[in-house]
Amino acid sequence: MSAPLLPSSVAHAMYPHKRDRARQRTTILALFALVAFSCYILFITNPSLSARSRVYGDRGALAYKDFVAMPHASSPTRRPQPIYRPVHTHSPQLVLTPSQELAALSAFLAALPHNRLPSAVNPNQPLDPQLILDFNTDSESAREELDRVVEEMWTRHPVVLFARRHSMHSRELQGTLTRMNLNPSPLVFEVDQRDDASVLTPLLTRLTGVPTLPILLIGGKPIGVGARNLESLMAEIQGLEDSGELKSMILGAGAGINPTTKSRKGK
Repeated sequence: MSAPLLPSSVAHAMYPHKRDRARQRTTILALFALVAFSCYILFITNPSLSARSRVYGDRGALAYKDFVAMPHASSPTRRPQPIYRPVHTHSPQLVLTPSQELAALSAFLAALPHNRLPSAVNPNQPLDPQLILDFNTDSESAREELDRVVEEMWTRHPVVLFARRHSMHSRELQGTLTRMNLNPSPLVFEVDQRDDASVLTPLLTRLTGVPTLPILLIGGKPIGVGARNLESLMAEIQGLEDSGELKSMILGAGAGINPTTKSRKGK
């Protein structure tokens, strides 16, 4: 004959140990759920915590391959101490000297007719290399790429003139170069006709040390550095032409001069 069924309240009162075990199971399940949720938040939803950062804590930014155990001969049983070496995730961004910046800028302007400097550029500060160079300036080969740009710029364009279209002195200097019949022909930028003239003009002054346009570059080197004003600049260039030194500088930069072409003074 089966035992009579008792109400649940009476059963719990008669068998308290069953009630305690139920509470324990509930507590354990709740703790397990809390731990599982915490692990999910820490290790799954946060991708920045990699395996090595979980192992090494604050030193997680250091590469596991650079973990080196140091043996201690005086204490063979002593646990080896690790040495941590910092890991460079990428090469530092390329830093240009003024002469490199001038070459990179000239190559940028010569590459495409519509290449322009943004109006937000501060001409008194170094240009962002990534703005004027067509390669990744953070790459391992950035330095070699920069050297290639500099060499190719002045090889292809040994004579460069930054001029003003509406300037008597610019037209006079451009005429001098035209009469020399250079090969390759001078690369001429009419700065006052460009949309970025307000940025480009002071930028060229900073990079060359020449106070005003026209600015003549021969083999990447500006002529008239340190001139006080436009008159002294043109006087210096005229003196170089009269002495024949201007022609020698152009030949030394790799440009050819037609020997049958005479200058305006019959030389």
